Amino acid sequence: YRDDLKARFPDLNRKARSYDIHVRFYHEHLLERLRMCGERQRIVPQKHDFSDTTLASNNKCCVCQKQAVRMSKCSGCGVAAHEECSNRISFNCGTAGRIRVKYKYSREIIHAKDVYVPFYNALCTNNFCVLRYLNLKVTQQREAFSKALMRVFIKQKNTQRIIKGLVVDEIANTPDMKIVFRHNSLTTKSIDYSMKVFGHEYLAQVLCPVIYHVCKSDANRCEMDPTRVNAEQKYSEEETNQLVDQNFRTLREICTALLARIYATKRKIPAQIRLTMQVIRESVLAESETRGIDPMKDDVTYVSLTAFLFLRFFCPALLNPSLFNLLDEPPEPSAARDMTLLAKTIQTLANMSSFSNKESFMLPMNEFLQAERPKMRQYLDFVSSPMDEDSKAVAIPEPYLDDSIDLPKELVRVHRHLRHVQPLMQSHLDEISTENEHEDCDGFRNVIKQVDYITELNLAEEKTVS
Repeated sequence: YRDDLKARFPDLNRKARSYDIHVRFYHEHLLERLRMCGERQRIVPQKHDFSDTTLASNNKCCVCQKQAVRMSKCSGCGVAAHEECSNRISFNCGTAGRIRVKYKYSREIIHAKDVYVPFYNALCTNNFCVLRYLNLKVTQQREAFSKALMRVFIKQKNTQRIIKGLVVDEIANTPDMKIVFRHNSLTTKSIDYSMKVFGHEYLAQVLCPVIYHVCKSDANRCEMDPTRVNAEQKYSEEETNQLVDQNFRTLREICTALLARIYATKRKIPAQIRLTMQVIRESVLAESETRGIDPMKDDVTYVSLTAFLFLRFFCPALLNPSLFNLLDEPPEPSAARDMTLLAKTIQTLANMSSFSNKESFMLPMNEFLQAERPKMRQYLDFVSSPMDEDSKAVAIPEPYLDDSIDLPKELVRVHRHLRHVQPLMQSHLDEISTENEHEDCDGFRNVIKQVDYITELNLAEEKTVS
């Protein structure tokens, strides 16, 4: 039987490897260490001291796991729960408490690199026709799929080609140019990941000084909402207005400093990101000409660029600096609120819009936004224009990225995702096959054929091993 399988699948004669993904968490050991740490610090278990508190954002109750803003919070250990749930907490204040562990285990079979060459070539058929079709169709694990795809094309030094194919298709299938790239798709997730890969060092260089400055500052130094400034009712109306005016000036100064850093480092943007911006700009202009609309109307061209540079690059890093490895731990709530207002202002400027009455406390910033808008347009024109030789030199070295990417492993992940959507691909192939000589038919047939082959090869490998 084994010989028969090897006769059917010659690739089985080549050694395959497998890798296991799992998490081992010795929670008992950790709890013991925490208990010993508590003893060294002489923490005596005691009852919780609960008080009714309005939290800064939605938090989960430690008992029922439901979210709420208004909860009872312990002044000792900080645990939060609904008032009706607080009597059901099973651990005392000052103890290690409980730890919930969630882990995932999977096993993948990885064949030799050459086995996946036809599969990769099939994905590239007819300007990535299968990937363009799946752009808005893939909803589950879209981020993981796009990450695996981009790592494959980064390894193959084919990033700009796949980005251009996805961008052109997304723009063509967006009915309203004002909202292009504003929703999540395979295109937006892929570009988002590539910008994080190529632009992390640049992002840290631009944002870290501003983030450190905000985190070291006093609380509420940028807060412009009077209800938050005087949340404890300890200021008079006149004193509250004075604090709001002072915070307004502080917020404007920090925004000015941040924008100055962004504008001053425009030549240091990695070449890979600038090439992506150039592709987006050229594609938007070409589609606008096809539709007979003015690309400058409603700043469509600029908004399509800021959908990535600011909406998915600068501003998320300001909102969650620890997730971008710009800080070792999340900032304090007061600093996080300041950076939220900073990101809100920068994003509104990038959207070429102004604050409305919905956030009336931010209306004083509109004059600042109006003054900065011409500079923002100049900046976007520069980063999306063809590069000179000096700008082309600012590129992330390809060997630096290649060392961290295992191409067969990433193609295995792509194959796994395509298996999940194979019925969708087959249905579309049956639909377009009724049309005479549809240009995408061969592309879909090749991809489905390769997906089936690798699936059968994996099954045969498992049988030979067992």
